Amino acid sequence: MNLHVVSLPKSERRLAAVDRSSKYGYQIIFHDASDLRGRAVEELSNIFDAERFKDNFKISPTCGQIGCLISHVELYKKLSMLSSEYYLIAEDDFIPLFTADLARLVIEDGINSGADIILMGYSKMDARALAIYDLVNPLLPKICNRKLGYSLGPRFKNTSSGAVGYAVSKRFVDKMASSKELPWYVADEWSVYSS
Repeated sequence: MNLHVVSLPKSERRLAAVDRSSKYGYQIIFHDASDLRGRAVEELSNIFDAERFKDNFKISPTCGQIGCLISHVELYKKLSMLSSEYYLIAEDDFIPLFTADLARLVIEDGINSGADIILMGYSKMDARALAIYDLVNPLLPKICNRKLGYSLGPRFKNTSSGAVGYAVSKRFVDKMASSKELPWYVADEWSVYSS
């Protein structure tokens, strides 16, 4: 299964990502991330709406947040040129928790149920933190596969969770690629995509 990985060019994380994923059956395709370090946010007004960001989040964006978002948006544009039904995307610090075969089954179940985005885990959460998160913000399962041990569905409250690993439908990448609106959010602000 192809895993599209967003990573800064020449990042030392790339070798580690290949090493971590090889025993799980993923075929990594690297996509160079936008490196906006050292730039001023004001210089980026042609690619990012910083004022709308400030209005919504009540803070100023960082160039790292903008670079991360633009990297994912550019990847959506590339993927829209392909013909797969869905795409698995990760950042280069992902840690695989299950095989590519299981990921394929989970994603196909999600896409077949009408989902356009399937979060494949949570950024920097161990099992204990995830158990607490499940209590505070439970999953409302639409699909429950007890045999393989997974459930799919929305959370009680739609929240950010990290762009570390997720799958998107062809419909999603086509919509994102054709948008004329300047992006104004962070890559993992999943509630933005629900409208």
